[in-house]
Amino acid sequence: MNSDISLRYRQFFDLEAEVDDLDEDSEGQQGAKDDDDDNTSATHSGGVHLHPVATGDEETEDVDQYMKELTERARKRRHIEHTEGNHDEDSHNTNKTSYKTSLWRVWCKHGSQDHLVNVLTRRQHDSQLGLSGGAVTSHLHLYPSRIMFICHYLQGKSHLPGSSSGQADTLKVLQSKSLEEGNWIVVKTGPYHSDVGCIRGIFEWGLDVLVVPRFIDLEFIHVSKKMQRHTKHNLLGPGGNPYVFGMNTHCLAITKPRFNEKTKAPCPREWLFEEEEEVEVLSQSGSHDRRQGKIVVVASHHVEVLLDAGKGLHRFPFYQVVKLFCIGDYVHGIDGLKEGFIQSCSDFHVVLLTMGDNGDFEVIVQKCNHHLDGRRATMTSMAQTMFGLRAVVTLHKNSITNYTLNPDHLVDERMGQSLLYTVKSCSVSELKGSGKTPWIGTRVVIHGKSGPLRTKIGIVRDVICGQSNKSGLCVVLILDNYDPSLTNKEYTVDYEHVLEVTTLRPLRLFQPLKDSQSAFLPKPQFIRSSHEEAIASAAATQRGMIQLECPESLAEHLDPAWDPRSPAPAGLLPTPDLPNSSAFEHHDHWVTDICLLTYRLHVQASGKPMTMMTEYNALLEKVKAYIHKGKKKKKVLESYQFVQPMEPSTPHHYDRWIVIKGDHAGKQVRSIRYDKGLNPKMPIWWMVAVVLPSDDDVDTVTREELCIESTCLCLEDKSAESKKRNMQLSRGLREEAPKSSHQQPQCPSTFSSFAAH
Repeated sequence: MNSDISLRYRQFFDLEAEVDDLDEDSEGQQGAKDDDDDNTSATHSGGVHLHPVATGDEETEDVDQYMKELTERARKRRHIEHTEGNHDEDSHNTNKTSYKTSLWRVWCKHGSQDHLVNVLTRRQHDSQLGLSGGAVTSHLHLYPSRIMFICHYLQGKSHLPGSSSGQADTLKVLQSKSLEEGNWIVVKTGPYHSDVGCIRGIFEWGLDVLVVPRFIDLEFIHVSKKMQRHTKHNLLGPGGNPYVFGMNTHCLAITKPRFNEKTKAPCPREWLFEEEEEVEVLSQSGSHDRRQGKIVVVASHHVEVLLDAGKGLHRFPFYQVVKLFCIGDYVHGIDGLKEGFIQSCSDFHVVLLTMGDNGDFEVIVQKCNHHLDGRRATMTSMAQTMFGLRAVVTLHKNSITNYTLNPDHLVDERMGQSLLYTVKSCSVSELKGSGKTPWIGTRVVIHGKSGPLRTKIGIVRDVICGQSNKSGLCVVLILDNYDPSLTNKEYTVDYEHVLEVTTLRPLRLFQPLKDSQSAFLPKPQFIRSSHEEAIASAAATQRGMIQLECPESLAEHLDPAWDPRSPAPAGLLPTPDLPNSSAFEHHDHWVTDICLLTYRLHVQASGKPMTMMTEYNALLEKVKAYIHKGKKKKKVLESYQFVQPMEPSTPHHYDRWIVIKGDHAGKQVRSIRYDKGLNPKMPIWWMVAVVLPSDDDVDTVTREELCIESTCLCLEDKSAESKKRNMQLSRGLREEAPKSSHQQPQCPSTFSSFAAH
């Protein structure tokens, strides 16, 4: 029977080469015989061809002769090892302990690893672990405890690769990618298939994962695997989660929830809303226009807000709503550790005046959470303003708008330090000369600059010299039309992009400099190139495209501008009377938006192009949609499920569009330029100009420009005569736009990020 055992092992190992301690007691021999009997069937089912075994007297003689030779060789081997030095014995003990913790990888014949595992896991050898390589069927992993002759054999043969690191080989079998504690992963198989979890520990046997529980079973979700782009519940998508998962949240501070691109994990809800609270709805279309209102209903997945100015009752998810705080309000933290009066509040930067444990007043400054927090940008220049040193930056994914920020609020990615520390050694040109700064208070118009500031009018507040642009000068402006959400907002514009509003001439030609103001002269090469005269002549030919004053018709619809530095703001115009907005149904579909009343829109209903218009019902409580059939007939549209807007797909047409979603819903716009996404499946982003329509004349272009996704636009139903009249206007808007732009302008809430405070 022993010869049978030797033949089984001989296909993998050479037992005659190296043999360790042999147990020759009767119990061991009896155990070997039992194991031999049990392995008879396993031998014939193996993946390797076995030679026939001798039987009868020949078998007994062969076994006796073989055992004698094997015992003699083992005795000689022990004698040689015993005569070696003490250091060999110490190394042997060290290796013996390492055998118990090492995971060995053994190459074997293709398809025979299962048979080897079956043989090695018998009681005689007492192997604690023997596992195959999963998808790789040409090697085997062993974790032996007392099969010393196998360990000696593997260690002595150089052509058999072995590893001394058990954990590395174990992870190589379990996972092809390197994992670390704290990483968020998606479970691929098993009862937690497609669930998201966080790695808590990494062991030799696998991973300890903390799985996020779900409230909806997978059997109720029917999604084709071919069409699946994300996890089952779209947890990692930046646009929000359609499902709510059970979790233990802990609100740490008054901060704005935002998607973290680095962790790729679900964002917790950091706000605790109550009814009758004043809130603000964040913009989702790329502008700074925000809506305010009062919470009416707090549900488990959303809040219902009654917006101001009669905009109706709308439903918003939690991540789009933030609380409003005013100076003097008494607030307390959700954690119950801080409470006091608000001393100042600006862009989530809250300063509290509270009383400490010792009875003294303390000032607590919460961490600033700006709307640009976390975004990546490139610094274009440094400017010295009356408020101190400022850095002019451009966002990576939106090169249209420049932002002027405090260098202390920026972090250099290469050095990992504050940008203010980095630029201390840099030479920043400050104002020079003994005279006053020129052109202060002059009304100017921005011309030749790409972006939303083009054709806007403002007042010069400061002039910065020694810059790196063509002229060497920059002008700090404050726009005429103040926005309450952008109060006292400053913009830094190059000198060559600014013209005086009445004469359309550069500032130096409009008001020459004095001798004491020689420090504010443009660069000599800029003056010698006669670039200023060329700008003035080009502006004279395009006077029609530069709107110097707001049209009278526009003043009837817009609130008057107000100066925040004045003692009392100007009174706002009364809003037109609207029906009882509290009786409106929830704004679940864009068709029912009251901002789209009386507009004729091009839509697709059940796959057919149609003209749709919305009106109030007889009781003035709901918004109904009608489909026009001919010039006089119309049919009520009962269901909005199959209504799709006709989105603009190409700029080679001169139609007028209607904004149907977002904060600018109801505005009529015309195209300027568009930017495609990184792949065809991503939406197209449009730069559009807001216009005031006219039935008998060309549309009037306002100074407002928007950056909107194509899914938020719908073509307006206009006649062929109107398209022909506005053909030249649409061409002129696109001619002034940049010829090429490969970057995608995105909503500020989805940018990948750059600054840290």
